Amino acid sequence: MLGLKREYQTAIITFVALNLLLFIINVLDISTVWLVWDAQSASDLSQFVHAGTWLLILSILLAMLVVLVFLRANLNFLTGSDKLKKLAYLWLAQNAFLALSVGVRNGHYIHQYALAHGRIVVAFFLALVLFGLYTMYQKVKGPKTTFYLLQTNGIAFMAALLLAAAFNCDSLITRYNLAHTQSDQYHLVYLLDNNLVPLIDAVSTNEQTFITESEINYREEKFMRQLKTHDWRSWNWSTYRQERALQAYHKNK
Repeated sequence: MLGLKREYQTAIITFVALNLLLFIINVLDISTVWLVWDAQSASDLSQFVHAGTWLLILSILLAMLVVLVFLRANLNFLTGSDKLKKLAYLWLAQNAFLALSVGVRNGHYIHQYALAHGRIVVAFFLALVLFGLYTMYQKVKGPKTTFYLLQTNGIAFMAALLLAAAFNCDSLITRYNLAHTQSDQYHLVYLLDNNLVPLIDAVSTNEQTFITESEINYREEKFMRQLKTHDWRSWNWSTYRQERALQAYHKNK
């Protein structure tokens, strides 16, 4: 019993110290990310987002480790352990705020330099982080087992993969970027593969001027070369839509 009380005191000191450290970081984020923002170069913004993401990953791993180490077994049922749980709740809430701050950084990046696959990945990652923090909260509140965390977050991860696979990200990126004046022409035409439909729509309706017919012809040749390697087992809705869009494009020329 004496050892359990000493462990409880150690946990209190640890959570207080970690909360103070993360509080300082979140206050700095409020002053530099949420309230004040100056336009930055693409490289600076990329570093800004990556630094925040790595800080978030480190903080989340630390949060999981601390909660799993201290809020286990008999310490959950110790009389007067409500203070420890409240500190744990505060720690998880501050990690959630840190995740939102990374989301704001990513939003600034998208606003200034349009959309890209990496920025979509960050958005999915942040959604999984927030869900994982919620499951950690449920574990502390329950209390629940570590198996609950592994099972629930494993299901969420698989659901996120299925959701990401259900969308044509190339088309989404192209439609978003074409609506903004700072679109990267090389990125849209030469680096993305599954975006013929929005490119053809943009050229056909004259919504923009920098995508040319020669670039559409280049993309068509690339698409037809890829199509020759396919058979009936390779059929998918996205490829079918691109074929139909090319047929309509040539018919209306």
